Amino acid sequence: MFGKWLKNYWGFVTGVVFVWLWNVSVVSAQTTITLKLQNPIKYKNIPDLIKAILDVIVQISVPVVAVLIIYSGFLYVTAQGNEEKLKVAHRALMWTLVGAAVLLGASVLSGVIAGTIAQIQGTPQP
Repeated sequence: MFGKWLKNYWGFVTGVVFVWLWNVSVVSAQTTITLKLQNPIKYKNIPDLIKAILDVIVQISVPVVAVLIIYSGFLYVTAQGNEEKLKVAHRALMWTLVGAAVLLGASVLSGVIAGTIAQIQGTPQP
């Protein structure tokens, strides 16, 4: 137990000495380093970035929803009155429509949140 504590203690002391020596060497060099962070994306604020991401998601998801609705119709046609296959087709259509509603709701909700933030900040809404 004492050996583990001693090992941790010397690790801590070594780290402190290293940081102290590094700070001393930077201060003694008398150089000033200025770092400027650049924004790697073209959006200036978070709501614009979120809106752009949701736009891409919607553009990708709308064709997927359309294909899934067509697939659900295909399942209904191929069921030919079989109760189990009709349940599968009904479930596929229901969850496709739920997914479409979630996508639409997310898009509308992001617009509402962006408008609310713009109104609180007093900036004009895009």
